[in-house]
Amino acid sequence: MVKKQKVLKTDSSIEPYIHTKVLATLCHCFSGTEVADISLCEQLAEVITHYVYQQEENPISSETILSIIKAALTETGYQNAAEVLCEHHNKRCVNRHRLEILQADLSKFKSIKDLHAAKKHRWNKSDIARNLMESYNLDRQTARTIASMVEDKVFALGITKIPSSLLKQLILNDAASVLTAEDELQTV
Repeated sequence: MVKKQKVLKTDSSIEPYIHTKVLATLCHCFSGTEVADISLCEQLAEVITHYVYQQEENPISSETILSIIKAALTETGYQNAAEVLCEHHNKRCVNRHRLEILQADLSKFKSIKDLHAAKKHRWNKSDIARNLMESYNLDRQTARTIASMVEDKVFALGITKIPSSLLKQLILNDAASVLTAEDELQTV
């Protein structure tokens, strides 16, 4: 029987280990360097996945997987790709820490004092996924995919405060896109 490896996420949730996430991470790392070879990414992802499945730790933490990827890149001579990975990870951590959700109707703001007085919540991608699962009865993987897509869009905006109304629009848009794609794949 094949061992099913689980991943302990930073928000304490547990999800299945997904090989293609490692592959996508490697492709991203190499896209920021002079080396952009999908076959190299595939080979490294296979080695990393094999190594992850050899670990006694189950669930294995996402931070441990990140360390394994960094070590694999460094030990195979791809220090530049390892640096891209570290920079990307650190930037996401900073963005997650700085971003706040404003629970207020911005059209009613009359001054900057209103902005400072508005109720705020810390950004938490897991809250978005949990809300999607509860409100729309989505499975965990679909909800996390949508939450990740929304997070990428919000980070790309380069803002530190996002109105809850805009966040809801982004969530609904990405949810509709993902669910439409799933429906189309099922009818093929």
